[in-house]
Amino acid sequence: METLSWNPNVPGETDGFVYTDKQIILNADHHIKDRIPITIAPNTGDLDRGTILGVGTADGLFRPVLRTTVAAATDPANPQVIGLAAGTGAMFTVGQTVAAMAASNGAVQQLGTITAINGDNITVQTELTVALAQGDYFYVADGSQKALVVLADVVLDAASNKISNAYVAGKFVQSALVGVDAIAISDLRARQIPYFINDVQDNILVV
Repeated sequence: METLSWNPNVPGETDGFVYTDKQIILNADHHIKDRIPITIAPNTGDLDRGTILGVGTADGLFRPVLRTTVAAATDPANPQVIGLAAGTGAMFTVGQTVAAMAASNGAVQQLGTITAINGDNITVQTELTVALAQGDYFYVADGSQKALVVLADVVLDAASNKISNAYVAGKFVQSALVGVDAIAISDLRARQIPYFINDVQDNILVV
């Protein structure tokens, strides 16, 4: 997320924000035809530009793609508790509808809603029918798990819908994107091209 601070250059403004520019598109290669207006769901948290978004099936609002991996094989004695990759438990909130997918064969288990979060340990409503392995996927499964667009602007959290812009095409700096993984790259039908930026190797995603 960009640096937030008081902006002393705005007279009388005590709660202004200063954002450090973040390059998400190669060589400022963007065009108005590659952007669309979107409506973002409330209570999604602060969203950085470059966040990968999908659409909730129930309301048609855009949300971040929230997906992580399982840290270790699940305990058959606790089939409703799933340990996630370190530091990713905070991505989720109680009440979200979630699912798990086996990395080996793509088998999906619908897990109902999240009932409790303890650090990176998530308790779900529905017991696992098949134990999860390390590296399996855990994700919010409300339709927004399918990556569709890349957020063009910083959007601060709000209790109501917010209008913003998103890219549907472009040449994106992969390391600058939020929520990008192999599944999102496939959803976006993106080509992954090795590229050097400021003498540092990165990838460009051509969507």
